[in-house]
Amino acid sequence: MNYFCLFGFIFLITQYFQLIRGYSALSAGVHALPFAVVVMVTTPLSAAAALKFGERVVVATGLFLEALALAWGSVVAAHAAYFGPVIAIMVVLALGFSLVSSPATASLMATLRPEQVGAGSAVNETTRELAGTMGVAVVGSVFSSLFGPGVLAALTPYLSHGLTKAQLHIAVSSTQAAQATVSHFPASLRPALDTQITNAFMVGLHRGCLVAAGAAMVAAIYVLARLPKAFDAVSTSEAAWV
Repeated sequence: MNYFCLFGFIFLITQYFQLIRGYSALSAGVHALPFAVVVMVTTPLSAAAALKFGERVVVATGLFLEALALAWGSVVAAHAAYFGPVIAIMVVLALGFSLVSSPATASLMATLRPEQVGAGSAVNETTRELAGTMGVAVVGSVFSSLFGPGVLAALTPYLSHGLTKAQLHIAVSSTQAAQATVSHFPASLRPALDTQITNAFMVGLHRGCLVAAGAAMVAAIYVLARLPKAFDAVSTSEAAWV
């Protein structure tokens, strides 16, 4: 669920930076750097926190923080200040991600016998990749299910004024296509249509963030209820080995 939320958010935020804020691909990457910096700094600290407070508390706290950041993302405005809500959302999400990643892996590996460590590590990495893929697929599907109808509603009135059904079909397929279609409209119509396209994008982004936030919250509750403490995990492993 940690990687499900991360990849789902990255899928949305990179498009937001480039298509709504107008950043280049390089600039979008640079504007996402605060996330990487926070992860780099706080991941080692999460291991120390887990030793002091226990994996269960630290991992659950991280997931709650992810849910908070994603819920915040579900209400952020299209042109919110970067040095404000946008960067704050990334920082909180990165902190939550860091609190989950290292302690969760340690908790997993503590349940394995020495000869199982290699296979366990491989399975752990595989589940991360699968979860990331599912995050993009699920969050992306939620986004598309709302963005497409929004563009359709904005452009359908112009079918009888020069817009063809083929052009409309292409426009609803992606944000880039919708923006390119609008760019061929008369200059007097473009500002209003651009606003409608942006609104359709933000509705999809907001709902996608909300779905990811819900997933993080469910995972946090489950962790509090079921994740063994480190000592319990080791004891269970040893008992199974015996």
